[in-house]
Amino acid sequence: MVPLSKWYSKRMGYRQLGLKYEDLLPEENEVTQLALKRMPPKESYDRVFRLRRAFQVSRCLERRRSC
Repeated sequence: MVPLSKWYSKRMGYRQLGLKYEDLLPEENEVTQLALKRMPPKESYDRVFRLRRAFQVSRCLERRRSC
């Protein structure tokens, strides 16, 4: 099953943008909000950095496709 899981994670695309699965959880959920409050500051900063970088990369890729 490992090759199938590797194929699936590559196919999803979020890892290519540098994101972790946990970064994709909806923040509106109560449980997620509590988990985010409990995160150490360094981990919280890293998460925000990954989200911003992924947004910038996806925007850059969109622009290249339209050219």
